[in-house]
Amino acid sequence: MFIYNFISLFRPILEIYQWDVCNLPLKKDSINVIVTDLPFGKKSGSKLKNWDLYPKALAEMARVCPPLTGRAVLLTQDKKVMSKVLGGSLLWRKKLTLWINMGGLTAGVYVLQRTSKTL
Repeated sequence: MFIYNFISLFRPILEIYQWDVCNLPLKKDSINVIVTDLPFGKKSGSKLKNWDLYPKALAEMARVCPPLTGRAVLLTQDKKVMSKVLGGSLLWRKKLTLWINMGGLTAGVYVLQRTSKTL
């Protein structure tokens, strides 16, 4: 009983919110790291909508992440859109892509670093 009570004192507080990634209710440069599972365009969203969503989402993530120190880890199966968006982005630099199998779908885990470019 003592061990359980001792451990329970150190449980992290977790808060979960559902927000629009294109319009985050956060101050500029207020988040150090963003981790998200973007719509693949299969079960939610669509491949066509991703062409509009991904650039807007990355711009908004850049707004809330400070230049040079902000980071993002993004999961998506839509590698065509992600490649095009990151290729033309002045706000994010791709550090690493890890390819994983998610139930038969090949998905990419993109590790991004915020550039010095300001909004």
